[in-house]
Amino acid sequence: FAKAIEAFQNAIKVDPQNAVAYSNLGNLLRSQGDITGAIKALRQAISLGKEEIWTDYTSLGLALAAQNNDDEALQAYRQSLEKNPDYAPTHVALGELLIRKGDKKQALSHYQTALKLYETAQDKDGIERAKEAIRNLQ
Repeated sequence: FAKAIEAFQNAIKVDPQNAVAYSNLGNLLRSQGDITGAIKALRQAISLGKEEIWTDYTSLGLALAAQNNDDEALQAYRQSLEKNPDYAPTHVALGELLIRKGDKKQALSHYQTALKLYETAQDKDGIERAKEAIRNLQ
């Protein structure tokens, strides 16, 4: 992973306006546990803008939630859904956050929406994740 991180950092040095490199760097840093670095990179990706920006808002929400910054995470998920209400991973992530905040009814609604979206996309892994989340609430 260190070489991939270095490659994205080099891409950013060459082109500081490369939103995709910031996005990829942020996701990689988050997966490696560097939440602070991930948040910084993802915020930069969002500020630069790119196609499918809703994925960056979702990733930012996941990173903020990992820091227990639930209010900002909620805001990031809502911004993601404003850009693309049919992005199932945001519904799942929002459901998880809402459970943590004690709002099981809204969480269930988001899991059900995710399930429908995954079924439409015929995403077997997504269907199973959504079904499991729903089962865990019942």
